[in-house]
Amino acid sequence: MELLKLENVSKKIKNKDIVKSISLTVNSGEIVGFVGPNGAGKTTTIKMIMGLFSLTQGRIAICGYDIQTDFEQAMKTVGGVIENPDLYLKISGRKNLEYFSSFYGEAAFKNIDPVVSLVKMSQRIDERMSSYSLGMKQRIGLAQALLHMPSLLILDEPTNGLDPIGIKELRETLKSLSKDSGIGVFISSHLLSEIEIICDRVYIINNGEIIEHRVLASDSSNPIKRYRFEVGETELACRYFEQEGMACQSGPGSVFAEMQRDAVPEAIKGLANYGVKLYSIELAQRSLEADFIDLTQTNDGQIF
Repeated sequence: MELLKLENVSKKIKNKDIVKSISLTVNSGEIVGFVGPNGAGKTTTIKMIMGLFSLTQGRIAICGYDIQTDFEQAMKTVGGVIENPDLYLKISGRKNLEYFSSFYGEAAFKNIDPVVSLVKMSQRIDERMSSYSLGMKQRIGLAQALLHMPSLLILDEPTNGLDPIGIKELRETLKSLSKDSGIGVFISSHLLSEIEIICDRVYIINNGEIIEHRVLASDSSNPIKRYRFEVGETELACRYFEQEGMACQSGPGSVFAEMQRDAVPEAIKGLANYGVKLYSIELAQRSLEADFIDLTQTNDGQIF
């Protein structure tokens, strides 16, 4: 199910084009990344989706509701944390969530303890917000966004202030929400390595325009990657890989084959049995970070 759809959305502020005719989608049960340099238009786009900025042009629909004509219905289906969560520091985390739950009704109030447990804040929830670290405030912000169990979750830099353990826990929480509960997640982050691990798809925005839409590996724990095998007999090596049903390209003294990491040891054994001399293996696939840098630093938006 299509939860979020942007069609030719633009935003102009003081005669400056901040976002230029962008289109994107988020479906039920998937995590979609949104990355770009500072000033590229990420937060402006997210604020338009959440109704905090008006659109200059285009259309945004959430769960089929146009935010310009059915704003209230659209907002009932979405939860979000934009930049730093806006919370009351003089009261406890629980009191904050009780206050925000009052906007959604009794069902949201009953969800407080489950979402607090989900974001790993049960032991500190009754302490004053002023005693929380930035990472803990981020967790309460996420809990707030989940109180009414939205269909679509929008997060702008949710890893701010989180230590590596907190980032890992957030990753596991978002994966569980998307795969087990069918929630669609639209996430903006500067941590490209984390986006590459957690997301099903990613959009790259630069100078207000989407310059790349990429489908990432569906199995992030063991994705298909490209490996370079330095061999003595390239034609024989390619014949082996093609026989095994793997995409293969040959070059001077090397062949390139695509496979999951777990298949590499078997490939080494298979090449040896096939009579191929193997001298070295290395990962040849470029990371999202490497492509991001090239895409955002070239004028034409093409990877070198």
